[in-house]
Amino acid sequence: YVLRNDNSSTRLYKYNQGGWSPCSNALSGITSPIQLEKYNGKFYVAGRGTNGLGLYRLDGASWTHVHTIRQSFNEFDMVSAGDGLYLVHNDISGGKDSPSRQLFVYKYSPGSGMVSLGSQVNGGEEVNGPSIAAENGKVAVMYQTSGNRLRVKNYDAGTKTWKETGNLSAITGSGKIKIRNGTLYLLRNGGPNASEMYIYDLTRSESAWKKVGDNSWSGKQPGYMELCFHGDAPHI
Repeated sequence: YVLRNDNSSTRLYKYNQGGWSPCSNALSGITSPIQLEKYNGKFYVAGRGTNGLGLYRLDGASWTHVHTIRQSFNEFDMVSAGDGLYLVHNDISGGKDSPSRQLFVYKYSPGSGMVSLGSQVNGGEEVNGPSIAAENGKVAVMYQTSGNRLRVKNYDAGTKTWKETGNLSAITGSGKIKIRNGTLYLLRNGGPNASEMYIYDLTRSESAWKKVGDNSWSGKQPGYMELCFHGDAPHI
């Protein structure tokens, strides 16, 4: 499946028997950034709309508006988990030329609707490039702050607060995170020969980030990266 957006409409395509064909009607009213996820057997699309971050569900060939988070933003991420969809977005209500200093997370499920997870994730520091991961009730968010430093926080459902996840003070660049079987994976893009993977055990109260392997996964400057799994083996 491929989601195509030409800034006037969005349509989902399916590859079958050697060719691509549309499997949805055109969805208008949202522009880039746009993201596609599948939850509970249904495709969902999130993107920037007139009034904020819009979420839509594909029912048959038609798109159904699910919810709009009324917030000014220019960066977000979305991930599907067994209990719902999780979204993180920044806030640029201070103006597009001002740095974003707020990051918010929401969870959507058909039974509960859109629910905010705590207050803002960060403590007022500059935020860029948010990435979100979720599995079995565990939720983590990564973002880049001043000095290109990476920070990761995980959600404490008991206190409804976001807590620091280990010490990443020496790790800079951009990144992506995923959770797999209770382990948090951080894929770092630090430039040529400085792109690495780190893991953190979320099942232990005393844990620390550990580097995976002895070498960089890229000898060049990656323009874009993604992390997925085949079985339990991470692939970049």
